[in-house]
Amino acid sequence: MDLKRLGISGMTTKNWSLEEDMKGLVANGISNIGLWLFKCGQHSPQAVRQLMLENNLHVSNVCFGGVFTGEDEEARRSAIEETKKAIDFTKEVQGDCLLLISGPLGNHSFDKAVEYVRRGLLEVCDYAEKRQVHLALEPIHPMYVTDFSIIHTLDFALQLVNEIGSAQLGLFLDTFNIGWDPSIQHVIPKCKGKIKGVHLADWRNPTRSLSDRALPGQGVFPVREIIGKIEQAGYTGPYDLEIFSDELWASDYNRMLIEIKEWFAAVEVEEMI
Repeated sequence: MDLKRLGISGMTTKNWSLEEDMKGLVANGISNIGLWLFKCGQHSPQAVRQLMLENNLHVSNVCFGGVFTGEDEEARRSAIEETKKAIDFTKEVQGDCLLLISGPLGNHSFDKAVEYVRRGLLEVCDYAEKRQVHLALEPIHPMYVTDFSIIHTLDFALQLVNEIGSAQLGLFLDTFNIGWDPSIQHVIPKCKGKIKGVHLADWRNPTRSLSDRALPGQGVFPVREIIGKIEQAGYTGPYDLEIFSDELWASDYNRMLIEIKEWFAAVEVEEMI
């Protein structure tokens, strides 16, 4: 794979500041960055955009908006308004897309929670259309249904995206979150034209906690094969390494960036398709 398509999510380098992220990526020849809003809080969107320009970095995505399943109407309304602010931020920094998380089951029935997600998506898609910002709904591993996301399969996410029918709404694929599901080999081709971004991570076996992702190629998921399917579906954008790992967060980030570069450069898509 062309290293120009490799990116790093700000969550991967959790203990680095935004400035340290930029310095580290530039030093390692990586040109794409996935921005996390918690790292940008001390900067205006205009200042963040200027920093990207000065460092020749491209914003592959912004994390995150959504979480539409709040316990009451006030919480759900707040989530929509915060997502609109994140859309504005994404527009200012010229990010490829704003990643959306559906929100957890909470104390709702499953059908009611999905209805709240649907309502939230309809409203923020309308706003995104006016702002000309792309949104990307990410399905999350089912172990997170009760505390993070009820959208737990790629097929479910695709159905919802098709139902909403907004030109601004697509999908964000994360190899850690979809790699467990054998149906993705049939679903990914149906996502052609709708994939807005991709996160890379692997599943450590045995996994020790909810924050125990592995670097691609160091776990048990078929990450190379998933990339092949994504490429076959016509995706041409960046692949961002996104790691949630207590062990790797405490490690040498420069060493980790070197490892992912070596692995990514060795991926030969033609052999997988």
